[in-house]
Amino acid sequence: MATFSTEQQKIFITFEEYPWDADGLFWAGLSNILENLPPVQDEDDLAEGKREERQLLRAKHFFFSRFNQAFDLGDYIRYRAIKSTPGTEQETESDALFRRLEEYDYDQDEKYLAGLASIIDEWVQQQTKEGAAWDKLRMDDEFKKTKADYYAKNIAPVDLDKYSEWLQQKKQANQPACPFAHVWKYKNTESMKPATATTHDAFVMVSKTRGATTLLLASPGTNNAITVGRLEELKQSFISASKHSTSLILRVASGSNILSSGLAYDETIIAATTSMGGDQKQILARSLDKLEVSYYSFIETVCLQQVKNPTIIFISGRVPLDTAYLFMWHGFTRVITEHTILEFGISRLHAPVPPLLLMLICRQRMAQKKPLPKGMELYLALAPPELVRLRGPELLRLGLADIFVPEGQLDDTYDTTNKMSICPAPKTVVAIQLALASAHTYPGPDRLDVWENEITRIFGDSETLDEIQIKLEAMDSQWSTAILAHWKNLPPSLLEVVFRAVAVCSDSPSPAKILELERSLNARWRRSKNYALWQARGSDSPVQWVAEDVDAYFDDETTPSFDDAEVAAVVYELPKSQSTSACPITGQRSSAGCPIAGKSAGSLIDQACPVTGYHE
Repeated sequence: MATFSTEQQKIFITFEEYPWDADGLFWAGLSNILENLPPVQDEDDLAEGKREERQLLRAKHFFFSRFNQAFDLGDYIRYRAIKSTPGTEQETESDALFRRLEEYDYDQDEKYLAGLASIIDEWVQQQTKEGAAWDKLRMDDEFKKTKADYYAKNIAPVDLDKYSEWLQQKKQANQPACPFAHVWKYKNTESMKPATATTHDAFVMVSKTRGATTLLLASPGTNNAITVGRLEELKQSFISASKHSTSLILRVASGSNILSSGLAYDETIIAATTSMGGDQKQILARSLDKLEVSYYSFIETVCLQQVKNPTIIFISGRVPLDTAYLFMWHGFTRVITEHTILEFGISRLHAPVPPLLLMLICRQRMAQKKPLPKGMELYLALAPPELVRLRGPELLRLGLADIFVPEGQLDDTYDTTNKMSICPAPKTVVAIQLALASAHTYPGPDRLDVWENEITRIFGDSETLDEIQIKLEAMDSQWSTAILAHWKNLPPSLLEVVFRAVAVCSDSPSPAKILELERSLNARWRRSKNYALWQARGSDSPVQWVAEDVDAYFDDETTPSFDDAEVAAVVYELPKSQSTSACPITGQRSSAGCPIAGKSAGSLIDQACPVTGYHE
């Protein structure tokens, strides 16, 4: 085997040991890859079975090189031929036995799974008694020992001491040269585990194990846009899964670093404004109300009422503020990575009121840990997005996330969480928390700390919006200037509405009242003259905002009706063809320019395919 370097052999072994059978993403996109592989000259000389085998190997090589590590396929074929030739270095009998032990499908062995629950229960008791969670290495070792012990007793005799030595040698051989490889190695890969769906049009793909049920939002080609129908589908999936699972896991398949494009406001506006008949302004307002009401109904049903199971959400990408409750709810255990971003501030003016309840709960929960600076909620609500683009350190500081893991470790963390979820109630929560604690790492410094004193002095110690503005002008720094410049592009009445809304919630009204306040303020704003001016704005000319009665926004007697039967709402849903023909690897429609599935002459968005890196 001297023909190949140690590094090459490591890659080849990793490729051979890759769990292809379990990778739903690969198999879902296999046909698209095969259709677009270039022809090979000697392929016609192969027998039919060998030709199919070679094509599958080429597809696996393409997929592995793109999502894991690139290597030369010709070198690998020569490596495989040499390895199988008599007289060359071959796998020993012990190596073969240990490999079979590791490749055994434990997840489908009911006897193993039944016994694993009690073993995990013992692990929980041991860690609780010790007063410290095991680290990831210890957790992985315990799982390996448990599998080896089961295999030796139930499948085939194994010398466990020799197996332990073999594992140690293998571990040393695969040790990366860079001590920080766990952070960067898979930085640009998409973490997503396979799941099964009942139909091709499903937005939520459901995967059930003995413990947890995983819900996967699986429409990267549409940026996982949230529509009325999708909210209902996700709500029913949550409710159904909660009845038969120890815990729930929510994951999101994304074709970029955008977790979701958020509520489908823009798409709803296009659909409403192109509808026939009726008062277009009223139809538009009712249509946007319908979308938002569905969103808040989801929050009230899933987050506040019905789903009480331990729920873990894995977040790796940009979270739009208008879906912050869905992805950042405090009742969930929120696992984030270096790619997780939540942008606060007033930017998307279809729903400018921030998640007030989320902010209130942040303050309450952090009070016993590290209290938030006075005025932080107001600062997050009114600062420009570039100053309140919250990443991992800030999300943890504010109580908007619980666990930070590098992107490259996200799948391992998911696997361990899934396994630990087998632990029976009432220890399920503790088992999952221990698994997540073993994966948690330091995310870096918190950038909000830089302005903590200024936030308290200006936003926390001011009684009115005018007082804040005076203090910012007097400060005359780059930070204060950026805030004031942001305000110049917004209606003064809207700033006042947001200021007052944050103040109202500081008195801790009930969650239902806070959510109703958010919804009604957004609905009133969308019926205002300034909202119409914002929609009609030009790209260059500034908007001449009009004065509005801020008190009217908070008048209960003028709350817009969300159930006006006389005005029909237009409900936007994605076309079926768009859902069914999206390439599951690239996330692009096969008839609309995906370099893997084939190009068309239609109008395309200029974006790179995340598999090939090609631009249309």
